[in-house]
Amino acid sequence: MKIIIFLLCISLEVFAIDQSTIDKVQKALDIQTQNKSHVGISVGLIDGNQKVIINSGYKDLKKKILLNNQHYFSIGSVSKTFTSLLLALAVEKKLISIDDKVEVFLPELAGNKAGSITLRQLSTHTSGIQRSPKKLSDAGPLLPYEDYNRSQLIHEVLNASYKNIEDLEVYSNLGIALLSYSLEKIFNQDFEQAMYDHVLNPLGLQDIYVTINEDQESIMSKKYLQSLDEVPIWRNLGIFNGVGSFKATTSLMLDYVYAQLNPEKTNISEAIKRSQKALHKFSKESIGYAWYLLKKPVGQLLRHNGSTIGFSSDVYIAPERNKGIVILSNTDTKVECVNAIFFFNKECKPKELQIDPEDVLLDYQSFYQVNGFNFGITITKKEDNVLTLYFADQDYGVRLFKTSNDKYEFFGGIGSVAFQRDGAGIVTSLKFSQKTANGTVKYTADKL
Repeated sequence: MKIIIFLLCISLEVFAIDQSTIDKVQKALDIQTQNKSHVGISVGLIDGNQKVIINSGYKDLKKKILLNNQHYFSIGSVSKTFTSLLLALAVEKKLISIDDKVEVFLPELAGNKAGSITLRQLSTHTSGIQRSPKKLSDAGPLLPYEDYNRSQLIHEVLNASYKNIEDLEVYSNLGIALLSYSLEKIFNQDFEQAMYDHVLNPLGLQDIYVTINEDQESIMSKKYLQSLDEVPIWRNLGIFNGVGSFKATTSLMLDYVYAQLNPEKTNISEAIKRSQKALHKFSKESIGYAWYLLKKPVGQLLRHNGSTIGFSSDVYIAPERNKGIVILSNTDTKVECVNAIFFFNKECKPKELQIDPEDVLLDYQSFYQVNGFNFGITITKKEDNVLTLYFADQDYGVRLFKTSNDKYEFFGGIGSVAFQRDGAGIVTSLKFSQKTANGTVKYTADKL
């Protein structure tokens, strides 16, 4: 665990990040890494010209390598803000109009519904196109987009399904991949090269990686499921690179946030300013060039988060207060508390871990049946009292967090399982619930 504070000597104005705030954030992170809800967390704070990086936990749990400022994380869908900044730059250079249709750049989509989608709709997730490809990468479910090629994308888009929307967002990775392909045509460059030439290099962020090779994996933090099972790094997502492939350190991401707070000090100031303006207004928030725009007590707040099966990321920027925060974790669990501590100086203590004795865990392990389908479950207690539920024949489990007797949540609270007992205290069934992109899945399964 290490705190590093350093100043950007760009102007005479200096804002101090209160030491008590730093201490509160450190304590909140330490609780979450010590109870293994996260293996490692790195948080960057920026207030005016002062930057603070706070690390807790491990880069590599097995080897007990502590996290430090040189370790890279995948930033997941925060990559979309870079992709849409490239789009804003194209608009600013008058290469395109934001309301141009995709078929202008990809004539193979002319006559298909996808061809009539506008660049605005892709950046704001308002086209209604399905969230993800129906056929993912052949590399397996833990590498869903690895080396995804352009012909695969066009096939998916030509056969995509759509939701009829009026004022609802249909978040779509497929749509941002289509935007990335359109940007290749607009700039007449491979997406990665266009990104370096027009965004990353001008911002001095050339050390952010869009893709890496096998030899470069050593710079990356290891990545973990909630169950603490290590999973493979996403190296190169092909045409989905603009969706979620970017890799950065916390320091590099703070430099990106600084550019967002101080666009006039960059070489692409007008594009950054444009990217922060609303392109579409929903009932509760607006969206600009990928940035979600909210009105909070801190003024306008720009936000985006991301996940890549094992990494999680959050970025929040308050331009009117000249403040921002970057939260990176090598575990696919949401980091608690730090936003409230930094922006609102709130006392915030993450949930302490509750642990069941072995005999209670043994009560749950059995075969269950739902709608005529039988499945077995086992629950293991790993080191540091990490509870993991495994379904039969699955290599990876889900981390369970106890909320009350016989009740647990997983995936940061979007899923839960509750075991039911009869009058004699014998487990007779379980109730399962999980929120998905297509709604909430619920069922009750009887114990066999």
